[in-house]
Amino acid sequence: MEILKICEYCKNEFKAQRISTRYCSPDCNKTHYKLLSRKRVFSNTNKLSRKNEISNKEFLSINETCELLGISRSTLNRYIKTKKIEINKLHKKIIIKREYVDNFLEQFHVVNIPEEVIDFKNNFNINDYYYTGEVINMYSTTGNSLNNILEKNNISKIKVGSHSFILKKDIIRIFGKPQIPQKNG
Repeated sequence: MEILKICEYCKNEFKAQRISTRYCSPDCNKTHYKLLSRKRVFSNTNKLSRKNEISNKEFLSINETCELLGISRSTLNRYIKTKKIEINKLHKKIIIKREYVDNFLEQFHVVNIPEEVIDFKNNFNINDYYYTGEVINMYSTTGNSLNNILEKNNISKIKVGSHSFILKKDIIRIFGKPQIPQKNG
C-alpha cells in the first residue's frame, strides 16, 4: 500500500511508510524542528515585551490581569468575587485599574526570618532531644504531669511537625539519669 504525502518542510510529495510520517527525509525533519524551536524562542521574547507593555498600562482587561499576575481566569474571578481585587465596569466590559492590582500584590510581602531561627535550624541536632513519649516512658509519668513540670521549670518544647521534643540536658537536670532503659523503635 502506497501512502502519498506532502513533506511539511519542503512541500515535496513523497511515499510514506506510515500514516503518521510528516517529512520526506530526516534532514527535513531536523531542519523544520530547528526552525520551530527558533520561532518558540522568539515568541517567548515577545511574551516578555508583552508583559512590559501590560505593566505600563493604567487599566487592564481580565486577560491582561491574568497574564500579568500569572494566574488563571478562574482564580482571578475568585479574587474578584471575594473582593480581593476591585473592578470597574465600562459599559459591559470589566476593566481593572492597575493600582488595584498593585494594592493586591502588596499584601504578599516577604517575611524576614530572624537570625536566631536560622542559627537554630542550622545547629539543630535531633540526637540532643528526647521525644515527649520517650520521657513519659523513661520516667513513668503522664503527659499532663510532664507538661506541668516543664512549665514550672520554664522549659520549652520544640515542635517538629506534630511531634514535640525536649532538650536531653533539661530533662536530665530535672529528673536525673533515666532509670528505665530507653526503647528504640
